[in-house]
Amino acid sequence: MGFYHFLNDFHFSGGQFREAAELGDPGTDQWVGTFRGKKVHGVFLLASDSTTVIDAEWAAVNQLFGSSITELYTLSAEARPGDQAGHEHFGFLDGISQPAINGFTANPAPGQSIVAPGRVLLGRDGDERMLGRPSWAKDGSFLVFRQLKQLVPEFNKFLRDNPLLLPGLTPEQGSELLGARMVGRWKSGAPVDLAPVFDDPTLAQDPMRNNNFDFSYPGEDLASNQTRCPFSAHIRKTAPRADFRSGNPEHHIVRAGIPYDPEGIGF
Repeated sequence: MGFYHFLNDFHFSGGQFREAAELGDPGTDQWVGTFRGKKVHGVFLLASDSTTVIDAEWAAVNQLFGSSITELYTLSAEARPGDQAGHEHFGFLDGISQPAINGFTANPAPGQSIVAPGRVLLGRDGDERMLGRPSWAKDGSFLVFRQLKQLVPEFNKFLRDNPLLLPGLTPEQGSELLGARMVGRWKSGAPVDLAPVFDDPTLAQDPMRNNNFDFSYPGEDLASNQTRCPFSAHIRKTAPRADFRSGNPEHHIVRAGIPYDPEGIGF
Protein backbone atom coordinates (compact mmCIF):
# COMPACT_ATOMS: atom_id res chain seq x y z
CA MET A 1 0.00 0.00 0.00
CA GLY A 2 3.04 2.24 -0.04
CA PHE A 3 3.10 2.80 3.73
CA TYR A 4 6.26 2.85 5.79
CA HIS A 5 5.33 0.10 8.19
CA PHE A 6 7.88 0.23 11.01
CA LEU A 7 6.27 2.06 13.94
CA ASN A 8 9.47 2.32 16.01
CA ASP A 9 8.27 -0.34 18.43
CA PHE A 10 10.07 -3.68 18.42
CA HIS A 11 7.51 -5.30 20.74
CA PHE A 12 4.78 -4.53 18.23
CA SER A 13 6.73 -5.63 15.17
CA GLY A 14 7.94 -8.79 16.92
CA GLY A 15 4.52 -9.81 18.16
CA GLN A 16 3.38 -11.78 21.19
CA PHE A 17 4.54 -15.13 19.85
CA ARG A 18 8.18 -14.08 20.02
CA GLU A 19 7.78 -12.79 23.58
CA ALA A 20 5.50 -15.51 24.96
CA ALA A 21 7.94 -16.44 27.72
CA GLU A 22 8.19 -12.84 28.91
CA LEU A 23 4.39 -12.69 29.03
CA GLY A 24 4.35 -15.60 31.47
CA ASP A 25 2.56 -17.98 29.11
CA PRO A 26 3.23 -21.62 30.05
CA GLY A 27 3.88 -22.50 26.42
CA THR A 28 2.61 -21.56 23.01
CA ASP A 29 1.46 -25.15 22.50
CA GLN A 30 -1.57 -24.07 24.55
CA TRP A 31 -2.29 -21.11 22.29
CA VAL A 32 -5.10 -21.14 19.75
CA GLY A 33 -3.43 -22.69 16.71
CA THR A 34 -4.02 -19.67 14.50
CA PHE A 35 -1.66 -17.54 16.58
CA ARG A 36 1.26 -19.96 16.88
CA GLY A 37 3.91 -18.10 14.95
CA LYS A 38 1.68 -17.19 12.04
CA LYS A 39 1.50 -13.73 10.58
CA VAL A 40 -1.75 -12.20 11.76
CA HIS A 41 -1.81 -8.75 10.20
CA GLY A 42 -5.02 -7.33 11.59
CA VAL A 43 -7.85 -7.71 14.07
CA PHE A 44 -11.38 -6.38 13.58
CA LEU A 45 -13.42 -5.67 16.71
CA LEU A 46 -17.16 -5.49 16.08
CA ALA A 47 -19.45 -4.64 18.99
CA SER A 48 -23.18 -4.09 19.18
CA ASP A 49 -26.24 -4.99 21.24
CA SER A 50 -27.49 -6.85 18.17
CA THR A 51 -25.93 -9.86 16.46
CA THR A 52 -27.80 -8.82 13.32
CA VAL A 53 -25.86 -5.54 13.27
CA ILE A 54 -22.57 -7.35 13.84
CA ASP A 55 -23.28 -9.80 11.01
CA ALA A 56 -24.14 -6.92 8.69
CA GLU A 57 -20.97 -5.02 9.61
CA TRP A 58 -18.81 -8.09 9.08
CA ALA A 59 -20.39 -8.61 5.67
CA ALA A 60 -19.57 -4.98 4.85
CA VAL A 61 -15.94 -5.47 5.92
CA ASN A 62 -15.61 -8.53 3.70
CA GLN A 63 -17.18 -6.70 0.79
CA LEU A 64 -14.81 -3.77 1.26
CA PHE A 65 -11.61 -5.82 1.45
CA GLY A 66 -12.65 -8.70 -0.79
CA SER A 67 -9.92 -11.21 -1.57
CA SER A 68 -7.19 -8.98 -0.12
CA ILE A 69 -7.79 -10.48 3.35
CA THR A 70 -8.24 -14.01 4.64
CA GLU A 71 -10.25 -14.73 7.78
CA LEU A 72 -8.13 -16.91 10.07
CA TYR A 73 -10.07 -16.93 13.32
CA THR A 74 -13.33 -15.66 14.82
CA LEU A 75 -14.18 -15.34 18.50
CA SER A 76 -17.69 -14.45 19.61
CA ALA A 77 -18.13 -12.83 23.00
CA GLU A 78 -21.10 -11.54 24.93
CA ALA A 79 -21.57 -9.22 27.90
CA ARG A 80 -23.17 -10.82 30.92
CA PRO A 81 -26.93 -10.37 31.37
CA GLY A 82 -29.15 -8.82 34.03
CA ASP A 83 -27.54 -7.66 37.26
CA GLN A 84 -24.22 -9.06 36.02
CA ALA A 85 -23.99 -6.49 33.24
CA GLY A 86 -20.57 -4.84 33.46
CA HIS A 87 -19.18 -7.69 35.56
CA GLU A 88 -16.46 -10.00 34.32
CA HIS A 89 -16.76 -13.78 34.31
CA PHE A 90 -15.77 -14.22 37.98
CA GLY A 91 -18.56 -11.81 38.93
CA PHE A 92 -16.52 -8.70 39.78
CA LEU A 93 -17.55 -5.30 38.42
CA ASP A 94 -15.09 -4.41 35.68
CA GLY A 95 -13.67 -1.29 34.07
CA ILE A 96 -13.70 0.94 37.16
CA SER A 97 -10.12 2.17 37.05
CA GLN A 98 -9.01 3.53 33.68
CA PRO A 99 -6.49 6.33 33.14
CA ALA A 100 -7.77 9.78 32.26
CA ILE A 101 -6.15 11.19 29.11
CA ASN A 102 -4.99 14.76 29.61
CA GLY A 103 -6.81 17.02 27.17
CA PHE A 104 -9.32 14.33 26.23
CA THR A 105 -11.00 13.17 29.45
CA ALA A 106 -13.44 15.70 30.87
CA ASN A 107 -13.63 15.94 34.67
CA PRO A 108 -11.37 13.09 35.84
CA ALA A 109 -12.70 11.39 38.96
CA PRO A 110 -10.86 11.58 42.29
CA GLY A 111 -8.07 9.02 42.38
CA GLN A 112 -8.03 8.55 38.62
CA SER A 113 -4.54 8.61 37.10
CA ILE A 114 -4.06 11.41 34.57
CA VAL A 115 -1.60 10.57 31.81
CA ALA A 116 -0.18 12.46 28.86
CA PRO A 117 -2.02 11.68 25.61
CA GLY A 118 1.15 10.21 24.11
CA ARG A 119 0.96 7.35 26.60
CA VAL A 120 -1.99 6.06 24.60
CA LEU A 121 -1.97 7.92 21.27
CA LEU A 122 1.00 7.88 18.91
CA GLY A 123 2.54 11.19 17.95
CA ARG A 124 1.10 13.11 20.88
CA ASP A 125 2.80 14.78 23.83
CA GLY A 126 4.27 12.06 26.02
CA ASP A 127 5.06 9.65 23.18
CA GLU A 128 8.76 9.06 23.84
CA ARG A 129 9.30 7.61 20.35
CA MET A 130 7.35 10.26 18.50
CA LEU A 131 10.25 11.20 16.22
CA GLY A 132 10.54 7.67 14.92
CA ARG A 133 6.89 7.24 13.98
CA PRO A 134 5.54 7.63 10.43
CA SER A 135 3.21 10.61 10.05
CA TRP A 136 0.24 8.46 9.03
CA ALA A 137 0.32 6.74 12.45
CA LYS A 138 -0.45 9.92 14.42
CA ASP A 139 -3.39 9.48 16.82
CA GLY A 140 -3.28 5.72 16.32
CA SER A 141 -2.57 3.32 19.16
CA PHE A 142 -1.33 -0.19 19.81
CA LEU A 143 -3.95 -2.88 20.34
CA VAL A 144 -3.05 -5.97 22.34
CA PHE A 145 -5.45 -8.87 21.84
CA ARG A 146 -5.33 -11.65 24.44
CA GLN A 147 -7.75 -14.56 24.74
CA LEU A 148 -7.46 -16.05 28.22
CA LYS A 149 -9.02 -19.24 29.51
CA GLN A 150 -9.80 -18.73 33.17
CA LEU A 151 -11.25 -21.34 35.49
CA VAL A 152 -14.39 -19.94 37.08
CA PRO A 153 -15.75 -23.08 38.85
CA GLU A 154 -12.31 -23.88 40.23
CA PHE A 155 -11.90 -20.32 41.51
CA ASN A 156 -15.30 -20.39 43.20
CA LYS A 157 -14.57 -23.79 44.75
CA PHE A 158 -11.25 -22.52 46.11
CA LEU A 159 -13.06 -19.64 47.80
CA ARG A 160 -15.69 -21.96 49.29
CA ASP A 161 -13.02 -24.34 50.57
CA ASN A 162 -10.84 -21.62 52.11
CA PRO A 163 -13.00 -19.00 53.83
CA LEU A 164 -11.21 -16.41 55.93
CA LEU A 165 -12.15 -17.17 59.52
CA LEU A 166 -12.70 -13.86 61.25
CA PRO A 167 -14.93 -13.16 64.26
CA GLY A 168 -18.44 -12.25 63.19
CA LEU A 169 -18.15 -13.68 59.67
CA THR A 170 -20.10 -16.65 58.35
CA PRO A 171 -18.19 -19.11 56.14
CA GLU A 172 -19.93 -17.62 53.10
CA GLN A 173 -18.83 -14.12 54.10
CA GLY A 174 -15.31 -15.42 54.72
CA SER A 175 -15.22 -16.84 51.19
CA GLU A 176 -16.43 -13.55 49.74
CA LEU A 177 -13.76 -11.70 51.72
CA LEU A 178 -11.03 -14.02 50.41
CA GLY A 179 -12.12 -13.33 46.83
CA ALA A 180 -12.25 -9.60 47.49
CA ARG A 181 -8.72 -9.61 48.93
CA MET A 182 -7.42 -11.59 45.96
CA VAL A 183 -8.89 -9.09 43.51
CA GLY A 184 -8.64 -5.95 45.63
CA ARG A 185 -12.32 -5.15 45.17
CA TRP A 186 -15.60 -6.71 46.17
CA LYS A 187 -17.84 -8.04 43.43
CA SER A 188 -19.80 -4.80 43.69
CA GLY A 189 -16.64 -2.89 42.77
CA ALA A 190 -16.02 -1.43 46.23
CA PRO A 191 -12.25 -1.38 46.96
CA VAL A 192 -11.09 -3.38 49.98
CA ASP A 193 -8.74 -0.50 50.79
CA LEU A 194 -11.85 1.47 51.80
CA ALA A 195 -14.12 -1.45 52.75
CA PRO A 196 -11.70 -3.98 54.25
CA VAL A 197 -14.09 -6.51 55.86
CA PHE A 198 -17.59 -6.01 54.47
CA ASP A 199 -18.84 -5.05 51.02
CA ASP A 200 -20.19 -1.53 50.52
CA PRO A 201 -22.35 -1.36 47.35
CA THR A 202 -23.11 2.33 47.93
CA LEU A 203 -19.39 3.11 47.87
CA ALA A 204 -19.01 0.97 44.77
CA GLN A 205 -21.55 3.04 42.84
CA ASP A 206 -20.02 6.40 43.80
CA PRO A 207 -17.45 7.49 41.15
CA MET A 208 -16.24 10.23 43.49
CA ARG A 209 -15.15 7.61 46.05
CA ASN A 210 -14.71 4.18 44.46
CA ASN A 211 -11.28 4.98 43.03
CA ASN A 212 -10.12 7.59 45.52
CA PHE A 213 -7.49 5.65 47.49
CA ASP A 214 -3.79 4.91 47.22
CA PHE A 215 -3.16 2.15 49.85
CA SER A 216 -1.48 4.59 52.26
CA TYR A 217 -2.75 5.70 55.68
CA PRO A 218 -1.19 8.11 58.19
CA GLY A 219 0.72 6.29 60.89
CA GLU A 220 0.83 3.00 58.99
CA ASP A 221 3.86 1.49 57.27
CA LEU A 222 3.04 1.38 53.56
CA ALA A 223 5.84 -1.12 52.94
CA SER A 224 4.47 -3.78 55.29
CA ASN A 225 0.81 -3.16 56.13
CA GLN A 226 -1.63 -5.45 54.34
CA THR A 227 -4.58 -5.25 56.72
CA ARG A 228 -6.69 -3.59 54.01
CA CYS A 229 -5.43 -4.49 50.53
CA PRO A 230 -2.77 -7.22 50.13
CA PHE A 231 0.26 -6.53 47.96
CA SER A 232 -0.72 -9.57 45.88
CA ALA A 233 -4.21 -8.25 45.08
CA HIS A 234 -4.87 -7.89 41.37
CA ILE A 235 -5.58 -4.16 41.49
CA ARG A 236 -2.48 -3.45 43.59
CA LYS A 237 -0.16 -5.34 41.27
CA THR A 238 -1.55 -3.69 38.15
CA ALA A 239 -1.79 -0.18 39.67
CA PRO A 240 0.51 0.14 42.71
CA ARG A 241 -0.51 3.77 43.36
CA ALA A 242 1.40 5.04 46.43
CA ASP A 243 3.61 1.94 46.41
CA PHE A 244 5.47 3.75 43.64
CA ARG A 245 7.01 6.94 44.95
CA SER A 246 5.58 9.00 42.12
CA GLY A 247 2.13 7.59 42.84
CA ASN A 248 1.59 7.49 39.08
CA PRO A 249 3.66 4.86 37.25
CA GLU A 250 4.34 5.56 33.60
CA HIS A 251 2.98 2.40 32.03
CA HIS A 252 -0.77 2.79 31.68
CA ILE A 253 -3.14 1.05 29.32
CA VAL A 254 -6.80 1.49 28.44
CA ARG A 255 -8.22 -1.98 28.93
CA ALA A 256 -11.49 -3.57 27.88
CA GLY A 257 -12.48 -7.18 28.44
CA ILE A 258 -15.51 -9.29 27.65
CA PRO A 259 -16.40 -12.90 28.53
CA TYR A 260 -16.70 -15.50 25.81
CA ASP A 261 -18.59 -18.80 25.76
CA PRO A 262 -22.33 -18.82 26.51
CA GLU A 263 -23.49 -17.70 29.95
CA GLY A 264 -23.60 -20.65 32.33
CA ILE A 265 -20.61 -22.53 30.90
CA GLY A 266 -18.00 -22.51 33.62
CA PHE A 267 -20.07 -20.38 36.00
